Amino acid sequence: MKSFRFQFTVVVAAIFVPVLAGAAESPSFTSFDIPGVAPSSFIVPGINDEGVIAGTYTLADGSSFGFTRQPGGSIRAPIADPKSAPGSTVLHSINEEGTAAGFYCDNVTCHGFVLDEGKFTTYDVPGAASTAVRSINNRGDLAGTYYLTLDPNDVGMGFIATARGDLITFAPPDPTTTGINIGGLNDRRTAVGFAVTSSANSGLLRKPDGNFVNVAYPGAAVTHLFSINDCGIFSGWWAQGGVAHGLYGRSNQLNSFDLAGASDVRSQGINNKGQIAGQWIDANGAVHGFVTAPIPGAACDD
Repeated sequence: MKSFRFQFTVVVAAIFVPVLAGAAESPSFTSFDIPGVAPSSFIVPGINDEGVIAGTYTLADGSSFGFTRQPGGSIRAPIADPKSAPGSTVLHSINEEGTAAGFYCDNVTCHGFVLDEGKFTTYDVPGAASTAVRSINNRGDLAGTYYLTLDPNDVGMGFIATARGDLITFAPPDPTTTGINIGGLNDRRTAVGFAVTSSANSGLLRKPDGNFVNVAYPGAAVTHLFSINDCGIFSGWWAQGGVAHGLYGRSNQLNSFDLAGASDVRSQGINNKGQIAGQWIDANGAVHGFVTAPIPGAACDD
């Protein structure tokens, strides 16, 4: 990994735009599970244009492990950084080269990593007490969140670490934010994530020029964004009354969807072909991963 230099960009205001909301038909999807285990939750933000998936599953005891899934259905699991404490690896993203990224925690703090051809390379934001890498794009840029202290009240900062060695950091746009999660980065360096305030959880989109757009599904108590494709269509989920629904679109046109037979849908990853990956819960309360067929309106060629 190359050395990184600091380039600070701090933005303190978010742009609010009118939002049109629509309901999409239930897309065709494939459900999948991790062989031999029954996860309590899935995080599936990583899906490249070949349909290779990278994500994380969590067990009932709170331990987490990475996994990858090939388009044909074969799954590699568990994936764990050898430097992590047991059950403390989060795999979050995969690019077209098959290079994945995420973070692991030891007994004190957390560290980002890049996983390439089976080799883990640690990446920490210089000067940070803790780093969570959550995205790698096709340029090799990394994005995520870092913390300057281990104080649990530390809100954190977002970052983009470019492959050429620049480090762009940014604070949450709302000064009342109590937490920030930067989860997705496309090749144009548009980043998405979400922020937590005392009144709401809302999605965030950070443009390459440093401006933020606040994203909230109309009427939702929670809106979370996890990934964004190269034409600017993001994926995430929204919830109201404890039930979550899939979400994709742009800041001024949000589309909600559910899956046939699901009681809860949390979409997370999206690729340029319009495939979306995430977690769904069936009528019996069992948790599964899913990947859709390409969705009209979510693909870059539509």
